[in-house]
Amino acid sequence: MFPVDQFPNGICRKVDPEVMYPNPSDAEGIADAKEVCRFCEHRTDCFEAAMLLPAAKDFGVFGATTDDERKKLRRKAKRSAPTDRTADLALTS
Repeated sequence: MFPVDQFPNGICRKVDPEVMYPNPSDAEGIADAKEVCRFCEHRTDCFEAAMLLPAAKDFGVFGATTDDERKKLRRKAKRSAPTDRTADLALTS
């Protein structure tokens, strides 16, 4: 299920769906999609739902972020998350 499906009252539901799926090289299209999200009451929840999407289904603008931006955020979070070994060391200290 895509984030937009979870929020039937989202502003994006009132625009042409193609607006929310701009070509990744279309800076103006991306800006237009993000502008739709800007005042949506579901923006934060939509972003959080989009962060849970499997990589193969993560495309488009959700919660005012592009799929590329979300991928970078996931990588950053993964790098900064403690490893099991780090957690074990913290518990034994």
